[in-house]
Amino acid sequence: MKKGVLYLTIISIVFILTNCSSPQEPIVINNAIDEVSGWVINYNTLSQTKAHSGVLSSKVDSLNPYSIEFKDNLKNMKSGSISKIRFSAWVLVENVPVNSVGLIGALGDGVNDPLVWVGIDVKDKIQLPNEWTRIEGEIIVPENCAENIKFNTYLYSSNKEVAYVDDFEIIVE
Repeated sequence: MKKGVLYLTIISIVFILTNCSSPQEPIVINNAIDEVSGWVINYNTLSQTKAHSGVLSSKVDSLNPYSIEFKDNLKNMKSGSISKIRFSAWVLVENVPVNSVGLIGALGDGVNDPLVWVGIDVKDKIQLPNEWTRIEGEIIVPENCAENIKFNTYLYSSNKEVAYVDDFEIIVE
């Protein structure tokens, strides 16, 4: 009985020490498309045709212009103040040049126009067709941003161009 309590205590201490972080450390949120928990999923975009990692990616085209999307309140992403959100994803296009595909990052309440909107045009970043390229963006979070403000990121195609996205990463600082 005493050994059981001792082991439980040690496991609890290890768990607490490995899961505690100071408010200054960045929070990293990853998604490899195969792990869809916590993401807004447009199941019509899930594809097994091409993937950067795993077996699934999210495909955007003329029928489905929006990929899967991360969306959450800032207060759920990190306790304390947030100064910056860096976001990235691996993107593949079937044809170059690509003229209407972008990685989007936005802050807003979901009702009004976004407070901050950043669109990364992939045409400046992707040089070769059918090659995965990491696309990165950054949002500076305004001071005194309300807790109900949400951050979201997704890939968007405003034309008939086909693109795939996988392995999103969000770093909250």
